[in-house]
Amino acid sequence: MYRIAGFPLVIAAVMVCACSRSPTDAIGNPHIAAGAQAPDRVTEVEHAIGSADVKTFGGSAKLPIGGPLASVTVPQSDDEKKFLADFSCFDESECYGPEHFERYALAKYPDIAKVRFRVPPELADADKEDIAFKKQDFRRGLYFAKEIKLANGQTLFDLLTKCSKTVSPFNWAEITREPGTGRIYAVMQYFPVLRQDATGDEFELDIHLERTGDEIAALSPAFSSSVLRNADFMVKHGVSCWRKGS
Repeated sequence: MYRIAGFPLVIAAVMVCACSRSPTDAIGNPHIAAGAQAPDRVTEVEHAIGSADVKTFGGSAKLPIGGPLASVTVPQSDDEKKFLADFSCFDESECYGPEHFERYALAKYPDIAKVRFRVPPELADADKEDIAFKKQDFRRGLYFAKEIKLANGQTLFDLLTKCSKTVSPFNWAEITREPGTGRIYAVMQYFPVLRQDATGDEFELDIHLERTGDEIAALSPAFSSSVLRNADFMVKHGVSCWRKGS
């Protein structure tokens, strides 16, 4: 996930322990033991990856541990409410399913269709149906990115399409049901590739969000929260747009 070779799992462990919300099992995130965030371990990671990467990843000289997670209010459309209400829709002639919602999203934001879905090597041997589902998740993610306004006033869609070096095929959004409670909500994840100011190299960051009702909340106190809370999040994380003039 991250450009820092050899350290993504350690960083993920630190970040998951820091969050007051736990990412759902539905998206395959591991549960990390509480001891993984011991101060000496965090310091060890900070020293190992270097100050430039710590700043870009965490937005400060220290990796973020704990702290409030940012959120924004984005009213649900009537179509989104229908989609959630018919979560288990199989026969779309009788209910409102993912194909209905995709048509709605493309009609509302036609430029989503202009963003190419590049099939990743991992899906090279997948069947056409699986690839079609991934493309649908990708476009749904872009729909939500259109709806989300970042703290600096631009949309998340513009950050991904005008500022990032590439538009990752792993940008996605899914509707899921929480085991036990039955709560239905959306989970989304985006991977903008920005220029690290300290080195001039590309740096892939992670924006991980959850939508419940009209609230879209970050699932990490690092970049995910910064983009919603801090108007200067690019400066804070020591990154800039890859594309000039963006």
